[in-house]
Amino acid sequence: MRVVTPEPWMAEAKCVGRDPNLYETKKIRVNKRVPGSLRQQAYYLCRGCPVMAECADYALRWKQTGVVHAGVPLGLAGENAQQYAELDSIRKKGKPR
Repeated sequence: MRVVTPEPWMAEAKCVGRDPNLYETKKIRVNKRVPGSLRQQAYYLCRGCPVMAECADYALRWKQTGVVHAGVPLGLAGENAQQYAELDSIRKKGKPR
């Protein structure tokens, strides 16, 4: 996960202190310990995170690719129109701080 600018909300994220490799979409696909599709695996990684809206907002502002943000697996640059729409919905629903 490429952190462009650390932000205060990140300290509350479920992923804090976890292996960043868990959130790389290429590596999720080969992780046989987590059952289900890539989307289900991404959701599982972020389920219950208290800062989903902030994470979605961050991913959209910095055009993140190749990682999971707010339970949404992002592909390579240019492949994420549907995923960015989903992140926008999460951001609006949660109203980031």
